[in-house]
Amino acid sequence: AVTASGGWSTTYRRYPHASTHASISSRARVSRVDHGRPDPKGEALASWLRTHVGFEELRVRVRFTGEARGFAGVAVDGVEEGDLLVRVPRSAMLTADDARSCPIVGDVASQVSDTAALALKLLAERDAAEKSAWSAWIATLPTWEAVRETHPLAWSRERRERALRGSPTLTRLDAMVASLVEDYQSIAAACARAGTPAPRVDDVTWARAMISSRAFYLEYSGDGDGEGWDDDDDGIRTFDLEYSGDDDEWWP
Repeated sequence: AVTASGGWSTTYRRYPHASTHASISSRARVSRVDHGRPDPKGEALASWLRTHVGFEELRVRVRFTGEARGFAGVAVDGVEEGDLLVRVPRSAMLTADDARSCPIVGDVASQVSDTAALALKLLAERDAAEKSAWSAWIATLPTWEAVRETHPLAWSRERRERALRGSPTLTRLDAMVASLVEDYQSIAAACARAGTPAPRVDDVTWARAMISSRAFYLEYSGDGDGEGWDDDDDGIRTFDLEYSGDDDEWWP
């Protein structure tokens, strides 16, 4: 399992996941009781997760925390550093490998970066609507209209500078925007080679916003020795998310 002492400070670059969870950060000790409210979409997501053998929600529940923040996995009891919060099986994760093996976007995804591949897969699943195996999770994601207002990656340069001038965050955000442009150009070029229409810029921006706010990397060598992975006795491969001592929420 991932250690609870700063395990999330290292970014791994081999196996990205836009999953029903993301990395957490917390203060040294938290005694907060669940402050969100149940919601039909959150309940549907939790029910879907429970269909995956190996999933254990343990110390968190999916809750709706308001229009501005959306859905979150909220600790339902006091937790301490090192506490196991959730165990997620590989079957409940959406990865770049899934994108490259997808019959819909695999040809294009195999020609682009991990984040671009994952963006393509996420868009394909979103477009599939209720036919997607991931529909319960995708239903909890914000719309493009919401992202355009709340996610800095979708802001204009003027708005970014107005809100962040003088902050080192502006430099980091500019680098993210440049990476987004590069990913879109690579996707468009790969689509042209494959003879398929390229997605819209707005759609790729939405997908990249979801990835930047929800995805994380795991080191995975393909032989069962990946960082953070646990091979259960019954052969189920799970990822154990432990409390790091920096924050009390993780975002689905």
